[in-house]
Amino acid sequence: MKIKIKQLHLNLQIPKFAHLSNTEMGAYSMGDVVLESSKRHNSVNGLAVELPEWTKRYLPQEILGTATAIVGAFIAQLFTSNPIVISYAGTAGENVGFYGLAVIREIHLLRRSENSSIWKIAWRTFRNLVMEFGPAEFIDSSLVRPGFMLAAQSGTGSVLGGIMIGKLAADIVFYAIAVNGYELRKKLFGQITTKSLAEEKNN
Repeated sequence: MKIKIKQLHLNLQIPKFAHLSNTEMGAYSMGDVVLESSKRHNSVNGLAVELPEWTKRYLPQEILGTATAIVGAFIAQLFTSNPIVISYAGTAGENVGFYGLAVIREIHLLRRSENSSIWKIAWRTFRNLVMEFGPAEFIDSSLVRPGFMLAAQSGTGSVLGGIMIGKLAADIVFYAIAVNGYELRKKLFGQITTKSLAEEKNN
């Protein structure tokens, strides 16, 4: 009896397609292709859902950041013609506008929770924004954005044109990292909404 049970167990381990013909194996291969195509389709659909959310989140900050980047570069140009200094001034100016609005929006949402103390709001704001922007900002401000702005100024011969072109090029790198930080933040801490804050207050 033990021998029969063991034999049955071994038979179950044999892949179900071991006896198939080449034609039938080809059908399985086509099935794999269809499955992979379906995965790509789902990925595209996921991007279509997330893109409006990302746009709504980042566009206002991007508009304000662009304006303050120009202001920062313009002020630096009043004191020096050094393109390196101007590039870093443009980067700093953009950070003031971009993150200033990010902090204000975050605090405004968190303050809608009645049980949130000022320290809890401050901690959550810091935690959330560092998770979302920390890696992207470190890479961006230390090298990528000033480097692109400097290269664009040298290539165009224009401070304003160089700042704008360099900024747009750096944005591609920045958001490629930042959106992943945002999605990770949502997975770890949940989506920050009025509903989620109310649910946490009741628990």
